[in-house]
Amino acid sequence: MAEMAYHSPRTWYHNQFDLPKGNRSRYVDMSQQLKAVLQFAQTVRGESDLLFPGPNGQPIGASSFTKNWFRPTLRTAELEGFAFHDLRHSFGSLLLDAGAPLAYVSEQMGHADTVITAQIYIHNLRKNAGFVNRLDTQPAATQPQPRPDAPVIPAEISQEVIDSNGGPTRIRTWNQQIMSLLL
Repeated sequence: MAEMAYHSPRTWYHNQFDLPKGNRSRYVDMSQQLKAVLQFAQTVRGESDLLFPGPNGQPIGASSFTKNWFRPTLRTAELEGFAFHDLRHSFGSLLLDAGAPLAYVSEQMGHADTVITAQIYIHNLRKNAGFVNRLDTQPAATQPQPRPDAPVIPAEISQEVIDSNGGPTRIRTWNQQIMSLLL
């Protein structure tokens, strides 16, 4: 769990504070490492309510920040071609790659619904398709039990035929509750 959460009750927009996108405040978790860096920056800044005020003491506007700090930093790091908003998508993608549940990522991103998060980050979700292979190494919670009314499979029918074509009822599972058109 994160050490601290950042509360975002307002945003600087058109030279005034306003509610963030979606007209609601929210909390965003932050790692212990980020907390330490921001606490250090706050001690350097002193008494200001703003962690990173602009030259006039006011919040830094998005265009000013991008022009005067973000783009020059990218040039210095030889990482040109990125937009500031790309950092937001990197955050969401890295959370999903780390195995964070979709609902948690959706909450952190401030999306109104997990469907929005899934639509934006579907490429990350598809990378996790290998998770099904982990099921092969997990101990079964219960062993499959034959149904009392299941037909008896004649000994002359090989298991290979049953696996590829299904049993006498032409389904691959005797349990009708888990039968799927994809099986």
